[in-house]
Amino acid sequence: MGTQIVPISENFGSAEIVSLFDSGEIDKVEFAFQFADPAETARRIEQQDLEATSLDALLASGTVAGKEFVGKPFRAQSVSWFPTKKTDAPIKVYSVIRGVDPNGEVVTITCGARSVMRKIAVMDARGWLSDEFIKITSTPLDDGNEALDLAVVKADELPF
Repeated sequence: MGTQIVPISENFGSAEIVSLFDSGEIDKVEFAFQFADPAETARRIEQQDLEATSLDALLASGTVAGKEFVGKPFRAQSVSWFPTKKTDAPIKVYSVIRGVDPNGEVVTITCGARSVMRKIAVMDARGWLSDEFIKITSTPLDDGNEALDLAVVKADELPF
């Protein structure tokens, strides 16, 4: 069987990612954007601006890679999925996690690590985002790389 193309549209979300992990197909599919109507895209961006609850949320535009955010607590609020341009990536999609740190600052984290994506997709699909402060953890591997994962932040790790 050839490679399956999975379109990413506004209806594509964490439930679909969980299903692909569950079926074992996550490593076997390619992802492609299904382009939305430009007017609808503009309307969604405007709606995000109108729903901002702080100046930081309204003006935040920077993102940080998951490996650069290791050990820092945050509360995930939403996750989006995008096709990766990395040809050597085993999974052809990555996550964009939006949340807040313990000081209320908005954070946007990109991550393509398998375990992080699997866990954040399950959290999102089951309605568990924002339940706890979480952090990205890192474990060194023998080949010099590092394995990223998610963990709940212990109370004594928080600044309050």
